[in-house]
Amino acid sequence: MDNNTPNNKKSLLDHIRSSAIITFLLALADLIYKKLDSGFYGGIATSYDSENQAAQNAAVYNAAKKLKWRERVSRPCKQAIARSIEQSMILGKLSDLLNSLLYCKQKLYGVFFVSLGLYIEVAFIIKTALFIVEIKDIDFTPAVIGLILLIMSLPLLFSNKTLAESLKESRIMSFVIFNIIGANPESFSKDIKCGDRMYIPFIVGMLLGLCSFVLPPLFIVIGLIALIMAIAVLIIPEFGVFLIVTFAPFAPTMLLAGLTLYVTFCFVIKLLCGRRSITFSLNDFMISAFMLLTLLGGIVSPNVTGSIQPALIYTVFLCGYFLCANLIRTKEWLTKCLYGVGISLFLVSVYGVLQYVFGFGASTWHDEEMFSDISGRVVSTFENPNVLAEYLIMFIPLAFAMIIVSSKREMKAAAMVTFAVSVVCLVFTWSRGAWLGFIFGMLLFLLMYSKKILAALFGCVALIPALPFVLPESITNRLLSIGDLADSSTSYRVHIWTGVTEMLKDYWFTGIGTGLPAFSQVYPKYALSGIEGAPHSHNLFLQIITEHGVIALIIFFMIILLYVQSVFTFKRFETRKTKLIVSAMMCGILAVLLQGLTDYIWYNYRVYLIFWLVIGLTAATRRCHRATRT
Repeated sequence: MDNNTPNNKKSLLDHIRSSAIITFLLALADLIYKKLDSGFYGGIATSYDSENQAAQNAAVYNAAKKLKWRERVSRPCKQAIARSIEQSMILGKLSDLLNSLLYCKQKLYGVFFVSLGLYIEVAFIIKTALFIVEIKDIDFTPAVIGLILLIMSLPLLFSNKTLAESLKESRIMSFVIFNIIGANPESFSKDIKCGDRMYIPFIVGMLLGLCSFVLPPLFIVIGLIALIMAIAVLIIPEFGVFLIVTFAPFAPTMLLAGLTLYVTFCFVIKLLCGRRSITFSLNDFMISAFMLLTLLGGIVSPNVTGSIQPALIYTVFLCGYFLCANLIRTKEWLTKCLYGVGISLFLVSVYGVLQYVFGFGASTWHDEEMFSDISGRVVSTFENPNVLAEYLIMFIPLAFAMIIVSSKREMKAAAMVTFAVSVVCLVFTWSRGAWLGFIFGMLLFLLMYSKKILAALFGCVALIPALPFVLPESITNRLLSIGDLADSSTSYRVHIWTGVTEMLKDYWFTGIGTGLPAFSQVYPKYALSGIEGAPHSHNLFLQIITEHGVIALIIFFMIILLYVQSVFTFKRFETRKTKLIVSAMMCGILAVLLQGLTDYIWYNYRVYLIFWLVIGLTAATRRCHRATRT
């Protein structure tokens, strides 16, 4: 028989796999992985559960257990509070009001919108007649809004269906209410009769319409939508976490702080009623200690007036971690949050790419003489290209992981597009620290994904000298400038670090207090000449010890160590899909921490919130999958 028949021929890929070099590299990679997994470092990396158990067996915990604190004090108090809340007249009336709103007929809502639209038009006409002289000064927005409301009311006026029936029958609204908000369909199937007193919605609409004399009608409409959302979050606080995770890159800081505080309040109410639970692990205690130091840093500060506000905002945003870790307890809610992250990442990245394409990149963030080939750096929904880059590298590994784990073609395609456009957007930030963080995070993820990557990495080392001939010159120049003191950005950072190091000789233990106002007050006394105006230390770890002292830095290192341990411990027991998801989130955190060596990544409040949300979502993934398994 001819040995050259197709059945006996080896493909080129088979020849490559069987070559001596590839065999050696794969064997070397396999040996390294086995040593790391079973050796000293592997034992440390996967010891989170044993450490957590040891903490629970500690003397203080056992003393509380012997005193039966939970049975004698905690549980009776909780039950008493729950009874008082559930028997509250206010909550009873609120429950009756919600049921009446849900089960009243749509024609009543038609009357409400007729009244609201009509009186908005009346207010517009009166204000125009009294205060506007020339027609070019007239703002017709109120008139348009009033007209839209009147048109909306027409189909509602002739409907005898209840609102609950219409919402269940609508594909779009039922998807939003049951799939996104997470409402129980049984709540929309009750047999409740409501009256047809049409004067009530008419009066309410009239009063709101007359408010347009002093408030823009758009504010009134937004206020009504916000009220509906607030009620939904009160009933289902998990939906509030979804909103925070999804809108963190877009919403203003104070709006996010208010939303986080409100969701925390709703969670506490549910907790007191016994309808939600809270779990404290070893890392939760560490994060609580870090939160306490952050808050104290706003009180014990040379600039209390300037420090208290950032301390409160940081404290509220740290609550985002506990909300994620304790409310996202099912795979369904975890999936919703991950989808929310993906949609946000896509929109932020597309906006950034469009900024670059249409020439809206800012040129004030780089040395124009040294990098004349860079037309501008994009900021997207953030105020700074480095801040945008910090956000991107936290989630790009997760987008890549979703490509691997998605089983549906359309979801895999969406993840691929999101990953590609976010990488392009990252390039256009021209943030060198973020590029290094991205390379580190992606390499780490790939190494965790497959040991064959390590063998490929050994082989790719020989190709590094060829990169300048492959990459665009602008990217090559930017990468090669890392560490070059001729670059004004690099020298500026080095000079700041010198001044901060001098300052820490006096404040290394206590810190100077939370926030940039305290830094701006103390740092100029130690700064080098011409660098007195630096807003922060341009290094996350220096900033932590500067604001809160060495104890806070040690606690933060413990938080990250325990976080990494929790991921590696989790990876030993769970499915491939969940392993990749938690690994990607961890790689995003480690990537941005690497960037933190050259930037104060918490300079932007929203990035601070997102950082802790990612850690919270990782903890939520552990807990919801462990709960499913047990």
